[in-house]
Amino acid sequence: MYLFFPFHCFGLETFVIDPGHPSENGVGARSPRGFREVDLNWQVACHMKSLLALEKQFRIIMTRDSFDETVTNRHRAEIANAASASLMLRIHCDSGHGHGVTLYYPALPGQLGNDRGPSPEVCSASAVLASLVQNHLSQALGASYRVNRVKTDRQTAIGSRQGALTGSIFSHVPVVTIELGYLDNPLDESFLTATPTQNLLSEALAGAIRHCFGKLTENRPGNH
Repeated sequence: MYLFFPFHCFGLETFVIDPGHPSENGVGARSPRGFREVDLNWQVACHMKSLLALEKQFRIIMTRDSFDETVTNRHRAEIANAASASLMLRIHCDSGHGHGVTLYYPALPGQLGNDRGPSPEVCSASAVLASLVQNHLSQALGASYRVNRVKTDRQTAIGSRQGALTGSIFSHVPVVTIELGYLDNPLDESFLTATPTQNLLSEALAGAIRHCFGKLTENRPGNH
């Protein structure tokens, strides 16, 4: 039984795609061959948007309008909040000698200055959505790319200090962060930078969103 979340608008599922960086934290990671995280995030986000825009039940919003636009993590969350998004998916790449794609969600509220969040309700919704996306990605990608188990924001460097990632703390809607891969891993770098496999990942993510919200719609009151 999936939970029902009241984060939707005018009969449409509003989905916010947040291509990570540039932000107050710069342009992100860079691979040994010079591929930049900020560019890969943008490419995957744009491909996802083009695929999901074909679905009449989705309203798609991007948190920035160009690949080089700087938007703070707080403002990215505020964009999703203002849209009453069903989900904000934060797209990033990692480094640190790991392998494969990993999804993170806020398990508990964090603290940044005087700001505390997200709420327990948003944490619960985010956990379910992260699991649904991870399950679909595992099936869609199969043996072509590793899909790691879902982790919490507190298992990241920033989350371990703040209790949650900055983008999560300011979010009033379900929020999931996806690290597409590890740019210091040659296997991940090749997968993420080659057009056919990058497209495969983007298409799997778009499919995961369709699957997620199809399941949630099935379990809304009045749909049984």
